Amino acid sequence: MVLEFKGQRFAAQGFAIRRDANIAALQQHDRRSMRPSWVSAGSNPEHYEYSATPELRATDGAVLRCTLTWPARQAPAGYCETREGTRIAVRFD
Repeated sequence: MVLEFKGQRFAAQGFAIRRDANIAALQQHDRRSMRPSWVSAGSNPEHYEYSATPELRATDGAVLRCTLTWPARQAPAGYCETREGTRIAVRFD
C-alpha cells in the first residue's frame, strides 16, 4: 500500500487483512431464506467484511497508522492518522 501525503511517500507491505462474517447480512439472509445462516455463511462471499490496520512509513521515519474496512466486492476505505492526530480520509479504487 502506498499513500502520498504532504509531499511524502508512505508505504507498507505484508500487512494482515482480516475477514469476518457480516452478521447483519447473515441475519437479513436468514429472514429471506429457510436455511440457517451457518449453512450459507461460508458459501456466499457477500457475507464477509474485510479490515486491515497497516502502518505506513516514510523514508524519514514518519508514520501513518491506517484503519480500513470494506464489505465484499467493494474498495477498501477508512482513514490514516499522523502521530500529531491529523486524520486523512482514504478510499481506494
